[in-house]
Amino acid sequence: MDRQARFTKITDADGVHIITRDETTELEWQAGFFDERYTHEEAEKVARKCRIGGHKDWRVPGPHETSTTVDYSRCNPAINTEFFPGTPSEAFLASGVPCAFNPSVYVWVQYFHNGGSDVHSRSIRFRLRLVRGPVRQ
Repeated sequence: MDRQARFTKITDADGVHIITRDETTELEWQAGFFDERYTHEEAEKVARKCRIGGHKDWRVPGPHETSTTVDYSRCNPAINTEFFPGTPSEAFLASGVPCAFNPSVYVWVQYFHNGGSDVHSRSIRFRLRLVRGPVRQ
């Protein structure tokens, strides 16, 4: 399956693209992203309150989940902007799964300038795009 064919746009009643469904992983992604940047703790609170598309089960994605949105044939940003519009070439939280190295200090982030990932201090604020669906570790 080609990368573009694996995504489906889900729209609201007004026809606005609000969710991107990955038909391969069965994950549903917030099509946009939050303008604010959040620490891991703040992002978890935002996810618990989120009601995109009327769904209440949004969460911060794990690093393996976020990496499935990376399109390595692109850069700046390394993501398909037809399905993830406006994504900046910045780091997004990918910390739904604890960093095994030192989970009380570090969180995973996914870089969308080149598709890489790394760990950073939990106190740093990053971009956020939420996910829902089966947990993929």
